[in-house]
Amino acid sequence: MNFVPDDATKENGENKIWTGKLVEWNMQSDSGHYQMLTKSYVKGKGNFPVVPSSSNTQSTKAKINTLADIFNAIYNAIVDVINAVGWFLNVPGNYPDAYISSWCDFLWGGWCGDGGGDAGSSDGGAYYDAVYLDYLNGYNGYSSDNGPSASDTNKPTWNPYAIPGGGGNGTSNNYDPNYPFQNGDSPIDSPDDLIIDNGITVTDLSNPLLPSNSPIQIAHTINRNNTEDMTYGTNGDTQGIDLTDNNASDDQLFQKMTSLLHLFTVFDNGLQVVGDKMTQKFRDKTGNQFEDPILNQRVNQSAALINFVKEFGATLNTLLGNNGGNINSVGTIVLTNRPKFDGLYNKFHGLQILINDTEYTEIQLDSFTISGASWSANVTITIHDHFGLDKNDATTYQSYHRGFADWWLLQHVRGYVPFETIVHVKKIISGQLN
Repeated sequence: MNFVPDDATKENGENKIWTGKLVEWNMQSDSGHYQMLTKSYVKGKGNFPVVPSSSNTQSTKAKINTLADIFNAIYNAIVDVINAVGWFLNVPGNYPDAYISSWCDFLWGGWCGDGGGDAGSSDGGAYYDAVYLDYLNGYNGYSSDNGPSASDTNKPTWNPYAIPGGGGNGTSNNYDPNYPFQNGDSPIDSPDDLIIDNGITVTDLSNPLLPSNSPIQIAHTINRNNTEDMTYGTNGDTQGIDLTDNNASDDQLFQKMTSLLHLFTVFDNGLQVVGDKMTQKFRDKTGNQFEDPILNQRVNQSAALINFVKEFGATLNTLLGNNGGNINSVGTIVLTNRPKFDGLYNKFHGLQILINDTEYTEIQLDSFTISGASWSANVTITIHDHFGLDKNDATTYQSYHRGFADWWLLQHVRGYVPFETIVHVKKIISGQLN
């Protein structure tokens, strides 16, 4: 495109003011197109012939024809390259044999393979599905070789979670929250999710792992009351459970369960050790509660926990603002969200397999200060979770790893005892009243 000002000495684009013709050249057309601009506003449109008029001299005609030949040569060369690349990649299309054969010779023959041809034709060619399946992970295409048709009811679908870098939770990639344990045999060491920015600051206490002595409960989540995953025995209903290892020994079932926990703690040796401790406690049938300082530390550092605390801090900030900054007037806050350690990072760093969704969380207020509009609260967060499987867990995830079915068999058919996992962390929450 070219801009031709009406007056070369003024209104020629300075200060973003344009008056003149904006010309669009088309190498495949005998005419050009233009827009008439007045002070940068389009006032009209038109076109003009690009073929030399009869008033031109023969010399001018020759120069113009030569220039046209150069443009045509460049255009044809570009077409040849595009055709060759399309043929080489098996992209559907009609490719002139003369162009392709010469390019295949240049590219040492066999590089072009069987080549493109018409999409879906009998002489090779690339089917729509073949192209997209090769270059777009997660694509499920048309049943027709030639792509869509009016009667085609099998419309293509695309799962963005199948692509590393696409979809997911927060910044987590290759993660579908509906199928959290799929693709376990292809671990990806992803960064943790982003920390939200909502005006609330969350920092660590110098000794964040000690439990709270405060009797003041400032907030809690809604108790899920999932009791089935804490049941155990020897007569569990096995309908729907993968019974491939039903006749295996307890040791063999524990080997499969251990391999499951090791698979999803592959990038955190510390949590892999914690997983072994939890498995041993399950095997010892001692029940009750389990707590570990490494588990506390990993939860304390996780984006899921920090974001949960920041969201609680935003709610607290609103209530403080509504009550003149008086913490005693806030009462106990019932939180509708809860800590959940999913996403691609937690999937292979251990918190998903060891905790995942949580049962109940309480927040105790250890201290509170306010100066003007600025406030700060020291809190202890206690997370309760169950290390056990209900039937829905087993039937949902057993197709991804048989360790889920074997874990369920150990608990509900072999009598091994689940237990409650306890996590304690301490945080300083700071905010500014509006």
